[in-house]
Amino acid sequence: MLDKEFYKLYNFIMVFHRILDYYSLLPYWGEEFGEFTRFKLKTEELTHFSYKNAVKRSNFYQYLKCIIYENVYSANGNTAYDYAEELYFYLREYDIDFDELWTCIEMAVQYDLLTCEDYIEEYDDPDCGKGYNAYRQFYLK
Repeated sequence: MLDKEFYKLYNFIMVFHRILDYYSLLPYWGEEFGEFTRFKLKTEELTHFSYKNAVKRSNFYQYLKCIIYENVYSANGNTAYDYAEELYFYLREYDIDFDELWTCIEMAVQYDLLTCEDYIEEYDDPDCGKGYNAYRQFYLK
């Protein structure tokens, strides 16, 4: 539903821009220059947009997908924050911002792009007693 609202808003902005351009009400005339070139307002209308695809195509998502591939992490909790916290502890050497990681994991969970598999390792240690260690492997689609 949010994708449709974004699509409508974007198209409204494009129509509004054309009206302002037609009546020369913009702060500049002709081709975009300077800071305005990054907006690329003279391109065609947006006909399809998906947040799920935007997340999958983001550079950070692709980078994260590569560095967590086939690694196993300790399992502590089952929320997106817990997943991000687990990953952040092990990925500190990659100089990753925690907020960016948490946001990416939150979006991956929301759009069903993240799956994980838990492993239980039983042990019977004379010093520690009986118990288990829980590990988790993450998969980004």
